[in-house]
Amino acid sequence: MVKTIPKYPQMRKIATCLSLLLMAVSLRAQSPCNVDSSMNHSTNYPQTWHSGCVGVPYEETIYFAFPLDSNVLGVNVEFLSFEIIGDNLPAGLSYACNVSSCKWTPTNTYTTADHMLACFTISGIPQATFNGVVTFDIEGAGKAFGITQYKTEQANYNFKIFTPSSPGFTWSVSGTTASFTNTTVHGTSPSYSFNWQFGDGNTSSAASPTHTYANPGIYNACLTLSNSCGDSTICQTVITDGVGVEAEKWLSSWQVFPNPANEEIHLNGDLNRAGTVDWYLLGLQGNMVKRGFFQGLSGDFQHIIDLRGIPSGLYFLHFCHEGAFGVRKIIHP
Repeated sequence: MVKTIPKYPQMRKIATCLSLLLMAVSLRAQSPCNVDSSMNHSTNYPQTWHSGCVGVPYEETIYFAFPLDSNVLGVNVEFLSFEIIGDNLPAGLSYACNVSSCKWTPTNTYTTADHMLACFTISGIPQATFNGVVTFDIEGAGKAFGITQYKTEQANYNFKIFTPSSPGFTWSVSGTTASFTNTTVHGTSPSYSFNWQFGDGNTSSAASPTHTYANPGIYNACLTLSNSCGDSTICQTVITDGVGVEAEKWLSSWQVFPNPANEEIHLNGDLNRAGTVDWYLLGLQGNMVKRGFFQGLSGDFQHIIDLRGIPSGLYFLHFCHEGAFGVRKIIHP
């Protein structure tokens, strides 16, 4: 309901029926907006905007109509102009009108036989959550007995601004089967969906899926979270362990020392054939901390991995050579 606020005492003596008819539509219009000449001027529309999200660009167009005059108790009040004089828009949002200074008159906007039509566009990037009513104070100036009179009305709109969600996940492997645990921090958006890309062409919409890879290897697994605030994606490197009796025979002899290790670790072992050895140091959340490789000849080898600058914690060293994979737990105090 529109609440009337007389600006001057004499307005209390004039019982006008100045009706501010506003129509909020769920439409992302371009700016400057254009008035809707087909709108209904005699019906109050639900004034609810589409929801917004913190940090996400927002736009909403509002259409409304003002009566040109009103006859109450035999006194005709002719309204010459209307303008927005105040609002409580949430931080980060502003409005722009289809006329300069947001002041409408019969000469600068579309008119019907009894109404002036106008519109303005809300836009910006919301900075904080909001769940309440946005109020616009709109002042009309009219004539009664040759004297300019003023009247202010409030137009109220229901509006919600949600906080976006932050996707996250952890993973663990057993052979070539990876188990993904969803650790997404949900915002206030009422609905959302998940889309997993496992890095081998397969997908899932489950919250915390399990996926078996056809072959051991290194994969880029991604989780995309979709809701009314948009899409957010996070990716992690997933390394499935090597399988096969022949691989295990020589990979099982590879050693990592010292462990715990402060500044560096030594990876020692025996290569059954010359080639490239790739290694990856991962954190507990599956995040890539450090990676490298070296060229090895057939036979015994030793490679030093520098741990300086890496925060203290528990890590996993993954290494692979010629399709065989291994992993060792590393303690870095």
